[in-house]
Amino acid sequence: MNVMRCLEFLLIFMVVSLLFSRCSKEDHVNNFGKDTITLNKSGNQIPEFRTFEDLFSAMEQLNLMGEDDRRQYEQANGYKSLLTYVYEIYEGINMDSLQSESDLLNHIAKYPNHITLRQNESGENEYHPYFSDNEFSIVAGANRMLLVENFCYKIFDDGILIVDADNINLIADIDGPYGEDVPPNELIIPGIVPKGDDEPVPLPSCNSNKNVHRNTDGSERTKLKLRCHQMPVSQDQTRVRTFGRIRPYRKIFGIWFHCRRTVSGQITYKVEYLRGITHEIEVNETVNPTLSYSQTRYLNHLNPPNQHASNIHFVSISSHGTTPSTGVASINCSN
Repeated sequence: MNVMRCLEFLLIFMVVSLLFSRCSKEDHVNNFGKDTITLNKSGNQIPEFRTFEDLFSAMEQLNLMGEDDRRQYEQANGYKSLLTYVYEIYEGINMDSLQSESDLLNHIAKYPNHITLRQNESGENEYHPYFSDNEFSIVAGANRMLLVENFCYKIFDDGILIVDADNINLIADIDGPYGEDVPPNELIIPGIVPKGDDEPVPLPSCNSNKNVHRNTDGSERTKLKLRCHQMPVSQDQTRVRTFGRIRPYRKIFGIWFHCRRTVSGQITYKVEYLRGITHEIEVNETVNPTLSYSQTRYLNHLNPPNQHASNIHFVSISSHGTTPSTGVASINCSN
């Protein structure tokens, strides 16, 4: 392991390993301090972050890792993320040697709240691990929850539900994968992405808040997606969420699925939004060759309490992604 990789792991350890706890502090078996892992009596783990800045920083750093590196890091630190948990179930059937669609359906039937066969935004069949598109899955525990400041998040395939930490019982036992199916409750803050968010848009589209491009070569595909919009973080605060993701796919029996490939590219974009005055978010990140299911680069801006952003849109994009099996998926535009 080279010096830069060692430094990267050290930084992630300092940021991520704040606490693993329940909301009730008396449940701690051990309390080793703010930079260690703490387990509750039942052994359940809920990652806890002291601030939203710590949470977002951890997400950004963990996304730099490849799949194997992240799993090794989690194992070394005594926990398993939701993202790892669902991909282990996803990998319970070898898609590269799949014998029939019925074999896949039988596997899915065992884990209906973790994996599914769905239609993607283009109407194609896709084997999908729930929660893998949710950026919080990389920091949430396998029980789909995390704590930040005084709030508890429950992770869904279509977003998050937020409650005050004292009301964790309202969301702890929800098994369904979709937040929109949870009955409204005045104590639950919804952060759900509307259906149709992945629907194709004309390219280039720098006046939009979403862009998707695919490069398909037979049974191989590389997909590039960029998005910017506003989401809640607590009862009275929101964030402007932006990201770019490169993901490889493969197809068998007419079914697309996530596959591990060496992903590389560039995520560069500029976003503007209004909050009193015009604000800007700029991302310029090189994606070095990394073996993974996807590579994502995030940047979040927190709005001050009780203030919200409007007119969130890209003003320039110069991004591309590639894997060894396809050509380049790219989005380039400017206003």
